[in-house]
Amino acid sequence: MASIFHPAFLEWLERHDEPPSAPEAEYAGDWKVFSLAPDRHLVLRGWEDPTADPPTAIFLDRSAALLCAAVLPLDARPTLFVLRRPALPPGDYAILVRDGYRPESESGAEPVGEVRSFSESQLFALHLAGGLTRSPHSLALVLEAAGPAAMSLVGGILHRRLGLRD
Repeated sequence: MASIFHPAFLEWLERHDEPPSAPEAEYAGDWKVFSLAPDRHLVLRGWEDPTADPPTAIFLDRSAALLCAAVLPLDARPTLFVLRRPALPPGDYAILVRDGYRPESESGAEPVGEVRSFSESQLFALHLAGGLTRSPHSLALVLEAAGPAAMSLVGGILHRRLGLRD
């Protein structure tokens, strides 16, 4: 990849350890979908050129490509939510939300609720939903992937939920 940095500086960078946030930095940012044909949709970083840079992913379906672009920034981040197991059964699991980069740590995590039982897939879905709320760009990609009918329905639902007047 071309860089404005001097090769000696780039070599120096490669000799140093990455911070725990490095995976998120690699996948953060705005992702875009570039459609080459009805069945060829490239997922690229916002600044990448589809004629010069290799795509991160290629999809047959545009909506699947949009969903991929929406979740890429979320996948590199440690899960936003963790469970604290009850001290004595039967008990409720505490649900904690965190912003740190310690993958399994509860350090710095704040309790936001509790639940009687919870699966790993539910915890991951909560992570994805929470991540989408933190990234307007990703949320917009999900809405675009949903299509015009779903976007129209979402508009009506939000209009009613927020108690807006015509």
